[in-house]
Amino acid sequence: MGKERRTSKQKVRTRALQASRFLFRSRFLRPFLVRYIASKVEVYSTVTHPEVSVLLLDPERWWPDTLKRFSEKVNIYILPNIVRQQLLKLHLTDEDFACLRTYQFSKAGEQRKKRLIKFLRSFLPALAKRVSFDAIVSPSYFYVQNIPIAEACKGTSVPFIDVHKECNKDEVTGPLFKKKVARMNMDVRFRGDAICVYNQFTKDLLIDMGAAEMKDIFVTGTMRVDESMKALKEATDLGTRKTLTLFSFRQIPVGAKREEYPGQFSPDGKRGYVQLFENVHGAFAKMAQKHPQIRFVIKVKWRDIWEGKILEAIQKAGVDFDAVPNLEIISTEQSGAELIDESIAIVGFKTTALLEARLRGVTAITPHFDEVVDRYPLVPYTSIYDDFSVANSLEEFTAILQSCIDVPPAFSPVSEKLMHKYFGYKDAYSLDRVVSVLRFITGKAGKESVDFETLYR
Repeated sequence: MGKERRTSKQKVRTRALQASRFLFRSRFLRPFLVRYIASKVEVYSTVTHPEVSVLLLDPERWWPDTLKRFSEKVNIYILPNIVRQQLLKLHLTDEDFACLRTYQFSKAGEQRKKRLIKFLRSFLPALAKRVSFDAIVSPSYFYVQNIPIAEACKGTSVPFIDVHKECNKDEVTGPLFKKKVARMNMDVRFRGDAICVYNQFTKDLLIDMGAAEMKDIFVTGTMRVDESMKALKEATDLGTRKTLTLFSFRQIPVGAKREEYPGQFSPDGKRGYVQLFENVHGAFAKMAQKHPQIRFVIKVKWRDIWEGKILEAIQKAGVDFDAVPNLEIISTEQSGAELIDESIAIVGFKTTALLEARLRGVTAITPHFDEVVDRYPLVPYTSIYDDFSVANSLEEFTAILQSCIDVPPAFSPVSEKLMHKYFGYKDAYSLDRVVSVLRFITGKAGKESVDFETLYR
């Protein structure tokens, strides 16, 4: 009897949901839906004389420094993720959402997707008029929830522009990413109007993958490093700092299948960067024990199994974590940028933190021993190892840490090679280039042709 009641209630809820979807999809209620969604749009920033106004997607995935820089010349409105989800669910089912990565739907799902696109093509311009934005921007069109929005925007008065943040691939990770795309049958074709990328390598990679045409991809540089470039014009004294930071890494090798490494750690202690992980974290903890006057920070993106693995490595090295008050494991308490700005030097392995540190003139130490040498030689950034302090053994790693404490490294400007390869430009005008693209695509720049490659050289 109880089961029958639950089934009956589920049917009633399902029918009520279907009825509400039908009503909100109707043209009669469209003005009310526009007003409702507009009321949920959040204001991130407004300027007195904006160059352009945008509706921003996935706010939590943008670099904070990028948004800060972006907001200097652009009115930014945010569409909350839950509101986007509500819009998509007016037509798509949970089964359809699971198909977004490959963009291959069942026959019925394809019809639902087409109805969604048709709906959005009339809804989004109405929302833009209500809120007063000129374009929709995303931090990466690879985020599957935005693919239908990009497709719907194409050909309307509201262009979809991707200010792409996934731009740190190189000769090692680029081909591996292509293999991953093929293995997962991902549809990476860009369906919007323009993509802004940091560097030429990313543009070439996207073209090679058939993601977009050359004319649709603009190399604009990296907005979030504009201020860093301005600051680097004057050398900074790093000698007063009292922090060493290890940006922790996981044990999964570059290019390995994530499903074979739960939580991105070795499932059996026999595969992955197990020895490297233990040696680096253990040596770092020993150094903290030896130098109580220095703050030693291990930065993780999330805790759970990751923190547990770190504590195991520290214990295995013979260090009682609780007995070393100057050694800490942090996650969201401080951003990576904040820690770099406080550090004498940083330690990192296959992480963009190495690049970020060099941008700020901070010494970046990277280990290159144990499994990296004999089992998993594919590691990113090897072509710019001259910019890092590379430790080729555990002993050398310990010696480099010790030397950084004994004689804190002086400010060391980032090389032109690293800047050009990964961040595109060193002139601090990346914001201007992105804004130029936005104005060009939205029609605010007039009909003149703009040479974005050389305009701010």
